[in-house]
Amino acid sequence: MYELEKRNLQRFSAYITKFLRPSVIKNFMATYLDKEMVENILSMEEKSVTTAAQMLLERMYCLEEVGWFQAFLDILHASEYIGLHDAIKEWNFEELEKLNEHRRFLERIEPSITKHMKPSDLLMHMSCCLKPRECEEIKAEESQRGRMAASEKLVASLLRSDRPNWFKLLKIALDACELDEALELLETNGGGKAEKASGWDGEPEPMMTTVCFEFREEAEPEDMLMSINDTAVTEKPGEPEKSGERKLREYQNELAAAATQGQNTIICAPTGCGKTIVALAICEYHLKQFPKRAKIVFLATKVDVYAQQYKLFKEHFSCKDPSIRVTGMCGDMEQLSVRFLIENYDIVVMTAQILVNALQNAELPSLEILTLILFDECHNTTGKHPYNNIMTSYLDRKLSSGTHSLPQIVGLTASVGIGSFKNRLEAENNILQLCANLDTKTITTVNKHKDELKSYVHTPEKDFFEVQQRPSDPFIRIIKNIMANIEQLAQNTYNIESLSNIQNREYGSQKYEQWIVSVQKSCRVLQMKDADEERRICRQLYNYTEHLRKYNDALIINEDARTKDALDYLDAFFDQVRNAGYDETERKLTALYDCQRPQLQRLATEGEQNPKLDELKFILEEEYQNNDQTRTVMFVKTRALVDAMKKWIDETDSLKFLKPGVLIGKGRKSNFTGS
Repeated sequence: MYELEKRNLQRFSAYITKFLRPSVIKNFMATYLDKEMVENILSMEEKSVTTAAQMLLERMYCLEEVGWFQAFLDILHASEYIGLHDAIKEWNFEELEKLNEHRRFLERIEPSITKHMKPSDLLMHMSCCLKPRECEEIKAEESQRGRMAASEKLVASLLRSDRPNWFKLLKIALDACELDEALELLETNGGGKAEKASGWDGEPEPMMTTVCFEFREEAEPEDMLMSINDTAVTEKPGEPEKSGERKLREYQNELAAAATQGQNTIICAPTGCGKTIVALAICEYHLKQFPKRAKIVFLATKVDVYAQQYKLFKEHFSCKDPSIRVTGMCGDMEQLSVRFLIENYDIVVMTAQILVNALQNAELPSLEILTLILFDECHNTTGKHPYNNIMTSYLDRKLSSGTHSLPQIVGLTASVGIGSFKNRLEAENNILQLCANLDTKTITTVNKHKDELKSYVHTPEKDFFEVQQRPSDPFIRIIKNIMANIEQLAQNTYNIESLSNIQNREYGSQKYEQWIVSVQKSCRVLQMKDADEERRICRQLYNYTEHLRKYNDALIINEDARTKDALDYLDAFFDQVRNAGYDETERKLTALYDCQRPQLQRLATEGEQNPKLDELKFILEEEYQNNDQTRTVMFVKTRALVDAMKKWIDETDSLKFLKPGVLIGKGRKSNFTGS
């Protein structure tokens, strides 16, 4: 009896064992299997759930009792194995197959993501994809063995979940709990191409070797900075004011000059000087030069900037000339046709990815349908940014065709930037590359009317303080030696140099952090013939790179804060590792640290004070002594360094009255604590 069912159970056993946990259906086993076999299966489950599930299936192939198969389906449904129940009932595992990609991805990033999770908080949002028993077990694990162990338990439960929406619910839960680092790991799944509503996330800022503090002695007068609505709004003597009409200041005329002559140009001027007013004037001139033919697109990098600029363009031209048709389009309006908007409006304000998508899907055959493109914050025209994708299409057309009618290009920026370069020649080459990317030979700045510009735009004073490095720092040498050992262990596991193109990485730099991210991304798409070997290698590489990341963070902390803070940071990390019940790889890595821990402790206690902190302490003491109403914002390189600097201020007698707050975040959300 039940020959078909038994054959199908064998046929689909690889699927079933991925999801089924025998102890959940213990009542079924107690009814149809002998007591000794049930105990053996439950005992095996403590070592390997998958092996235990396979043992159960093998016993089920021998069952002959009437009704056992229906009883199996019934208990699956009663135990909330809804997806597995439906798949076995219909012998259709397509829906479960769809979960494989998410499962494989989560398996690979497990060593990283579990270090950034808070299980007790997440469970409040994940009851729909976890069984009540699993939730209780995760809570007990956190209570008894700590957060990391509970995180591993949570991930293990998700990997065996048959709910089709568990991956989405996990992302929603991480977002709701503001666990941004964990969410970021999930959102880089497979290098997805979806545009983020919050805009483009560029590469991390380059490391700075000089301490720079900006401050001013008194508050800026309200009329010093330019207001968009009243800037350069003038009325001629004896004439009534025309609402919304703007007359450019002399320095603004100077900024618009090259563009009104039809040149491709980058307009570079300080924030607050009214570059958008200049852009409006350029659009007006262009519309007059090409009546009935002009097609203008103004591009913004982020949705909130788009909304602000669209409102300004709409208000300006509704007052200036209502016959000029202005519209806008951003990421949540993809149902609209880009080509229709361009053909039926004179000016379209949009986010850059919208135009990229229209070019890629051939909705727009080329950029030749346009006559003028303005790039707000054009310094982003590098790498894989949507701006650079647009200009690549532009340049491909220009260089591949002898005749073309490509649009004029105008970029707007407060700074052309120097990238990560540290000498004049490299900085100049970086600026030239930006010009090449935007197909311009001209950078327009204010030269003739600098005094007028200064009267409207306040530039904060800048003081640079050169600080000597510590004469010697054995802490750095020890940490770098540990990192070199870990890199060698990783290299013995897999050729990690083949997983990233980033060269010349230095320990204790943000470039090294970029290299770690690059290696981990490559691990996610690594494919090998042996799936188990692939999984083992990926897990080991994630462990190695996570430890390298922590040591790299510690070097950055030590560079700008106290050695004590760097050691505290590492201690906290290894406490988490130990509480999670680490594997053989983690044991080796922990042993490397434990071996050097006594010497590191001695250096943290007896080593020299960081000269940067001495200088910073002097600056803050002097500033607040001269003006007790001083308000300070201090920018640092990493989140870990934020905590270290706050701790240093709180523990410094002459500074702890400041009671510093903390503001961190990356695009999606910020987290503010303190006063």
